[in-house]
Amino acid sequence: MTMPISRHRSPPGLRATRTLAIALMVTCTALSGCIPALFIGGASGVAYVANDRRTSDTVVADQRIELAASARLAKLGDDIRISTVSFNRQVLLTGQARTAEIRTQAVQSIASIEGVRQVFNEIAIFDPLRESGLPADALMSTQVKARMVGNGIFNPLHVRVNSDRGVVYLMGLVTRGEADSATRIASTTRDVTRVVRLFEIIPVAPEAAPSQKAAE
Repeated sequence: MTMPISRHRSPPGLRATRTLAIALMVTCTALSGCIPALFIGGASGVAYVANDRRTSDTVVADQRIELAASARLAKLGDDIRISTVSFNRQVLLTGQARTAEIRTQAVQSIASIEGVRQVFNEIAIFDPLRESGLPADALMSTQVKARMVGNGIFNPLHVRVNSDRGVVYLMGLVTRGEADSATRIASTTRDVTRVVRLFEIIPVAPEAAPSQKAAE
């Protein structure tokens, strides 16, 4: 799971993410037909790429969009505290802005980035900005993702999990059954107050299509 590019990342959240990364790598190598993940460590967090249903061009585009979004939001200074994540060229914005006008400015700035198909605006208005909940958010995402590991219904690497103050956002290219299972796991995780589904539903899992076609 590629963690959102964000300002104000903290060591506790980073440690929690690294713990999950190791757990996912071990689990993934044990799964039948699962390609081991590639984990990349860096100052902003740990990212992995494995069994991605996006095209390689889209993966690169999402990385470029996140970098561009981070740079643009930085120009708004101390009036925002926003995290961004791009999946399949759709961008999720969570966090806080001091005013509705600043929030609108941030959303419009991200929407104008080349390649962005849609922006999900989940930015709350707070003045003054409240203390960042990023360490707790990272831990919540870790807990949800850990519960998805070994569920036997879907590959957890196909679901992207992001959290903001008790709300869990789920993204990914998944079947309806996978979406429902991921939602159920997230909604029953401790301290989760709400689950927001931002999935793109596909008719059948690509890796399952050949066998199903043969059966027909």
